[in-house]
Amino acid sequence: MDRRRAAVVRGDGASKSGILACNGAGGPLENGVVPGRGLASVTRKPWTFTPTSKTCWWSSIGGYAVGYHSRPRATKDLDLLISGLGDNLERVASALVAFGAPAHVVEIVRRLTVSEIAHFGVPPVRVDLLRSADGIDAEGAIMRAQRATLGDLTIPVLAIDDLIANKRAANRPQDLADVALLESVRKKSK
Repeated sequence: MDRRRAAVVRGDGASKSGILACNGAGGPLENGVVPGRGLASVTRKPWTFTPTSKTCWWSSIGGYAVGYHSRPRATKDLDLLISGLGDNLERVASALVAFGAPAHVVEIVRRLTVSEIAHFGVPPVRVDLLRSADGIDAEGAIMRAQRATLGDLTIPVLAIDDLIANKRAANRPQDLADVALLESVRKKSK
């Protein structure tokens, strides 16, 4: 058994954390993140895992999204912005079960609020699941996400304007460097 950390971090700074047993390989996977391998795929419609298929609304955000729009850079995690509309959290939880995520993480995701971040794994293959992000309307940003292709997989990636707004609002040194890079890319594409 592989042991990984899983936690939920609330907007008030409190967190619940624990060491969780995971089945090393992460379970059968068609699309998603393979522990130890980084990004295998992320699909907007559908986010499909084997052996079951569930459609989940979400978008890649953060370092992987910056890499898509500009050039790849080191990042400690894969950030996924997930919709809280309808039964999407339950569908995400079902996809995580099929992925082989720890039961504790699945339960956290089922109840995830807009001020919480659920995560599992350890850097550099940590996965963060968010329902909100600084500077953007999450639900609108998910709907505007661009579709990237990785082999035969389709990956939803935050649109460059939403990503710039998010990075500018986060206002950390790496985010501001990302903003400068993304703005130069956007200017060249116009």
